[in-house]
Amino acid sequence: MLTSVALDIQQIIKRDFGAPVTLTDEAATRAREFIAEDPHGTHLRMMVLGGGCSGFKYHLTVSVPEESDFCYEQDGVPIAVDNTAMTYLIGSTLEWKSEGLTHVGFEFDNPNAVSGCGCGSSFRMTPWQEGDCGPGESAV
Repeated sequence: MLTSVALDIQQIIKRDFGAPVTLTDEAATRAREFIAEDPHGTHLRMMVLGGGCSGFKYHLTVSVPEESDFCYEQDGVPIAVDNTAMTYLIGSTLEWKSEGLTHVGFEFDNPNAVSGCGCGSSFRMTPWQEGDCGPGESAV
């Protein structure tokens, strides 16, 4: 069961951002294809895990959402964002890249990342500092 704090955070994100991650048209098309091919998955699930060459790595699956996931739909794609990943992914765009034979797949354009690896699968965040504020907030 979601805590009241988690529910409050999800409501604020829905109010201020609509959706934590936006899909490009091509990414939505590809996501619908992957979901249709998976007999057990119902959503494109987005997570952020520790690791990768830059500190954090993106992780996408087609699966059934967890109870605490932030779920929404865009362009016919049911999406679930892991509750822990929300702060890392807010404002991101998921794109489908097809550049040559070696770089094909989903890639995040994440405005919260200060750097990433060459393959686009991992990223680094700015360390939080005293006085940092959320989007649209100012220090008092």
